[in-house]
Amino acid sequence: MRRMNSMHSTSGYEPIHRLVSSSFINSIHYDGHTLKVHFLGGGTATYEGVSESLVARFLNSSSKGEFYNAHIRRG
Repeated sequence: MRRMNSMHSTSGYEPIHRLVSSSFINSIHYDGHTLKVHFLGGGTATYEGVSESLVARFLNSSSKGEFYNAHIRRG
């Protein structure tokens, strides 16, 4: 994972910054290409090349932690 300094999009996509209800994840940031997952215990995981459809499914999932572990962390 590569850390990014900015969440500014060059594609015109409106960035998402969402606090989520989770015992594992604090917030999710997405700029149309890069997904950042901020954890309650501290730390951030950054993923590039993430599709909008995957992020939509992540945001709509009933368990953010389970979805993250099954579909994002393990790719």
